[in-house]
Amino acid sequence: KYVIKNRRLSLDFSNTCPFFSPGIEYIHDIFAKLYPSDYSANPRDRLIQLYSNLMYRRIARKAKKIITVSEYSKKTIADTYKINPDRIKVVYAGMGNYSAIEPDYSVFSQFPELEEKKFYFSLGSLSTRKNLKWIIEHAALYPDEKFVVSGKSLESIVPEELKKTGNLKNIIMAGYLSDGQVKAMLSKCRAFIFPSYFEGFGIPPLEALSCGAKIIISDAASLPEIYGKCACYISPDKPDVNLDEVLSQPVESPEKLLEKFTLHNSAVRLYDVLKEYF
Repeated sequence: KYVIKNRRLSLDFSNTCPFFSPGIEYIHDIFAKLYPSDYSANPRDRLIQLYSNLMYRRIARKAKKIITVSEYSKKTIADTYKINPDRIKVVYAGMGNYSAIEPDYSVFSQFPELEEKKFYFSLGSLSTRKNLKWIIEHAALYPDEKFVVSGKSLESIVPEELKKTGNLKNIIMAGYLSDGQVKAMLSKCRAFIFPSYFEGFGIPPLEALSCGAKIIISDAASLPEIYGKCACYISPDKPDVNLDEVLSQPVESPEKLLEKFTLHNSAVRLYDVLKEYF
């Protein structure tokens, strides 16, 4: 109402828009469109999926400019909604000043069984796309490996997966951890593991690299585009894999990656998109 009445141009950052007057709109990814079955757990999730699809479609059809966070997301949006890819601009996501966070090593007093460089750490909301299933199935096959999983459970998680973690002594469900506690985990883990089968960008591995951790990530969606030769890769569909062999893959220094994906650079790229409307 405000946009129409005052003849303004909206800028929205979160997959939504003023329905009757879309302006410059972010679509980070179209996960709800591509994976509808991940929203089938309950009526609330199905409503979220329907609303998300409504917003995706409206933005794709009517926005003056669409911004997304990777070339992968740009292609999926253009292909799915049959629109000119020139209407979509990529503004890569960026990481904040992670170096300013002080690691809180007291977290290890909660988990005295953890030994430095002898556990794998995973972080993220426990939504289905984060693929907790991969970690569970891998941990069952390799009982001598230890995993710490931090994240808040969401309603759309597959209940059977969470139940199975209770039967596996080599998985620690750490729940919510503060930024300082997460940084401590990242600095002491053998590797950060991120088996998501869908990401529009995926910032957690970037944070892990900034802490000096090795990263093992999925070879799906945008992740190879973003992390290139700085990561070790796994298939999100194949949990039976030797992680020692995976970590033996040669990787490049993440220095240039960390310099590229900053909030400052994201702001510069966003400004370049916006200035034609000034």
